Amino acid sequence: MKKLIYCISLFFTWACASAPAPQGPSIQYYLSSSQPACAGLKDCQSQCDTMNNGRACLEWSLYALSATSSDADLSEALSHNATAGAFEHAAKLLEQACQNKDPLSCLDLGNLHLQGLGVPLDQGKALRYLDAACSEGVADGCTRLGMLYQEGVAVSTDAIAAKRYFEIGCNAGHGAACALLKDMN
Repeated sequence: MKKLIYCISLFFTWACASAPAPQGPSIQYYLSSSQPACAGLKDCQSQCDTMNNGRACLEWSLYALSATSSDADLSEALSHNATAGAFEHAAKLLEQACQNKDPLSCLDLGNLHLQGLGVPLDQGKALRYLDAACSEGVADGCTRLGMLYQEGVAVSTDAIAAKRYFEIGCNAGHGAACALLKDMN
């Protein structure tokens, strides 16, 4: 029995080590980045179509993509022109909502600019949108800002600023910020 367990553990260790690394953020990266705007695919589609809710349009696009069967399918879908229209529509609505001081829309728009989904890849704009979200109390926005400062994306690398943003996120209860802050110490 011990041999069998040992062989199975070796198999899983080998399988995990040989699995390809993910190519960029997953759908869950976006869906879990803020409070959901809707409940499931149909509700998101309805809110997108009838209420022009930008966050619902984004979630609808992401839920639809999450039905893909593998990381390779997901990467292809994210880069495929067919999905560009859905993200472009969501980005336009998110921009309007962000300008109207909806901080979660600013967070989502910042994430889109970081990845170039529906908008041109623009890390400077991403920084501004994430800063707007953080300034309005969105802990995830503060955490993402800290990551940009830590990695030197769109700004000079600044460990002090990164730590400050991680502290804000952690104090607001964002677990990822707490983990990143702990790693810095």
